[in-house]
Amino acid sequence: TRQVFPVEPLDRIQLEQQIATVESSGRTPLAFNLLEAREDLRGIYGGALLVVVSDGRDTCGGTPAAAAQELARSVPNLEIYVIGFDLADDPQARDELMAMADVGNGTYRAASTGAELLAALQESLQLSYSIYNEQGEEIYSGTVGDAGPDDLDVGEYRIVIRTTPNPIERTVQVLPDQTTRITIDPATGAINAVVVD
Repeated sequence: TRQVFPVEPLDRIQLEQQIATVESSGRTPLAFNLLEAREDLRGIYGGALLVVVSDGRDTCGGTPAAAAQELARSVPNLEIYVIGFDLADDPQARDELMAMADVGNGTYRAASTGAELLAALQESLQLSYSIYNEQGEEIYSGTVGDAGPDDLDVGEYRIVIRTTPNPIERTVQVLPDQTTRITIDPATGAINAVVVD
């Protein structure tokens, strides 16, 4: 195996560009690759996302679900997001990939076209965030790009975007008699708060 994108905070645009250059060929060592990922993810403690795209089952004699379970045990808060591509005629492969996602605390998505594959990849890269009030209570959680809360009371709020290895945090002030628009750039995770008249 070879690592083509370093484990670091998400740069969505750079990752999507790198994914676009990947070409598949040869055998499918799913279990082996999952076990190799342990080294790539060593030292990640705040949560991690591993995206696996496969067009078939393991062809190298491994047991992907067991490897995914072992990987999930060795990397705290790991989520294995699995995309099965063009597997309508191979239910055994689909079941194997679904089992990987299940034991890897993740999600399985099926894709049969390039557009569906792109949509599944984009879904896997969604950043989640939470808004906390001054008492430290979570008052909202969502995904970057969603509409967010309609109304926040006047006060100070802490926004936390769950990125790996370190979350992005910013404190914003909602002022009386003004509208504060808080935006989060889906590509970079940058938080911006602007007072709108």
